[in-house]
Amino acid sequence: MIVAEPPPPVGNASPTGCGGSSPPAGKKSQWPEVLGWMATPAAQKIAHERPDVAVEVLPQGTRIEPDGFNTARVRVHIDNSGYVSQIPEIG
Repeated sequence: MIVAEPPPPVGNASPTGCGGSSPPAGKKSQWPEVLGWMATPAAQKIAHERPDVAVEVLPQGTRIEPDGFNTARVRVHIDNSGYVSQIPEIG
């Protein structure tokens, strides 16, 4: 598993939320635009847009223990070639 450390906030960017459970006002909760991207750029984009969450990159077939919804986590699922295979979202 790769965990991307979020970079420090840059500028006054204020992305809009989209779908999922209710994130804090003005914060995204899903990243459909990174579907099909390579893992590293996808994780970096998410970490840049939401520096308040931990980004976990999980290879296809990784067994995930149910540990409940976590508003401080985004899991990025990748296929065997390293491309994002599911829309990453908070949880």
